[in-house]
Amino acid sequence: MRCGEKKFIVETSDGMKHTVRGRTQAEARKKARELCGNNITIYSVRSSMNEQK
Repeated sequence: MRCGEKKFIVETSDGMKHTVRGRTQAEARKKARELCGNNITIYSVRSSMNEQK
């Protein structure tokens, strides 16, 4: 996890969920489009302290 990165949950139209990391929502959305195409919903995740490995 690089400094300043946030986690985003990406949900595709068929209900699959993926985790994408990026500094901004736009960056995460761009990565998600490369992974799963255009029909996606993106949620931001606040990373809690116990979640970071």
